[in-house]
Amino acid sequence: TYDFATGVVHESHHSAVHGISFSEGNSEVFSTCSKDKSIVTWSTDEYAVLSKAICPEGGSAECVVLMPDVVISGWGDGEIRAHSNAGGNLVWSIKNAHAGGVSQMAMSSDRYYLVSGGQQGDVRVWDMDTKG
Repeated sequence: TYDFATGVVHESHHSAVHGISFSEGNSEVFSTCSKDKSIVTWSTDEYAVLSKAICPEGGSAECVVLMPDVVISGWGDGEIRAHSNAGGNLVWSIKNAHAGGVSQMAMSSDRYYLVSGGQQGDVRVWDMDTKG
């Protein structure tokens, strides 16, 4: 067996965690999203919270994609939101991205396209140069 090292995190979500994402090529920072309507960006070096965004009007945070400057999240209200990694402030959003809610997302390796999936089976490709 392998002994995994763990760090104790002194803060957590208050409900089920729905998504976890590391930024490509960076193992020092990751983001999580939760049913508690929050997005949290964490440091693996310090086992500490770097930023937190709460979106009370969005329903449940269903999925998350961490980028170098923003964390992109898909929500139960069908909206895709991007919050600043620095302070958690809303930077941009795509309203009505999916009827019934956003269930999954992935960013292309060149960061030109965000692909999202919806609760009703639809898949959408978003050109990141024309977001909003």
